Amino acid sequence: MKKFSSFRSANNSQFNGLLNSGDPCRRLSLLDSRFWPWGLFEKLVVTFTVCLLSISNALNAESIVKFKEINGCLIVVPLRIDGKGPHNFIIDTGSDDTAIDLDLVNELGVSPTSSVTLVTAAGSQEVQTGYPLRNVQLGSRVIPEVKALAMNLEALKPYKIRGIVGQSLLSRFNYFLDYKRHEMTIEENNELSGRLVGNSRVLSFQKSEGRWMVRVPRETGPGLKMVLDAGANELVMYDCENLGLDIDNGSLHTVQVATNLGTRELHAARLRHFDVGGIALRNLTVVLAKNGTGDEARPEDGLLPARLFNAVYFDNTRKQVVFNPEFSRTVQVAGK
Repeated sequence: MKKFSSFRSANNSQFNGLLNSGDPCRRLSLLDSRFWPWGLFEKLVVTFTVCLLSISNALNAESIVKFKEINGCLIVVPLRIDGKGPHNFIIDTGSDDTAIDLDLVNELGVSPTSSVTLVTAAGSQEVQTGYPLRNVQLGSRVIPEVKALAMNLEALKPYKIRGIVGQSLLSRFNYFLDYKRHEMTIEENNELSGRLVGNSRVLSFQKSEGRWMVRVPRETGPGLKMVLDAGANELVMYDCENLGLDIDNGSLHTVQVATNLGTRELHAARLRHFDVGGIALRNLTVVLAKNGTGDEARPEDGLLPARLFNAVYFDNTRKQVVFNPEFSRTVQVAGK
């Protein structure tokens, strides 16, 4: 079996939409009077209804996790495992699996159940996997068990990184990454999806050959299958000459691509224009990689860094991603 990894080296009121309507018990007692004018009585009923909605929202509210960034692209969040921690983990939406450092394996006293071939842009390597991580907590979410693989994260030890959160955990809930506020908002009951405004840019994604890929339509030619990658700092395209992209061939140069399995020298160039869900990205650096064969073959056309956008909403319930989403901030009351 092969697994893929692409990791490379607030204001709460915006999200919770709660209205400060006062004490609900006091408003209920006001409704007992038979002598209020009808117009005022109607307004009180509406206020009481909104207040109950606010209480319901509070009980089912999303949780917000503040995160740090390393090298301008790597998101670091606190993670607890079986009550221990918090440990610093990197959010990597481009990795299939969650991974832990070899030292943390020893601290937790967990054992592997199998091995897999881990594939990155810099090569492949067989690693031990199936380490059971119990009661994994990120924000308010607690996952009873997540199977993880073990890796040598020596290069990240100066940042005290203990592991990588991949899709084996992230795909279990909806969440919103806000790079401007450095916040990760984790939904409890689809609080955000119901408040998306109409002009939000939505693209569908699907899981294929173990990869979570976003379908990026184009004006000409077939759409691209891109892995939306919170662990990458540059756009990566595989077999780019076959994709008909607007590349400036005069800008060709070499770069060192670092992954969790090592480094590799690859070509890079300037991409004049790249449209993603109606968002025009211009003059991007694109790393030009060759797709592998056999166990190293990748099903996607490339890696799309999440950091190219101000914010991204991952709706795993509907299998959608929303770039630079906008949310309504207030509870709408019918007829008002």
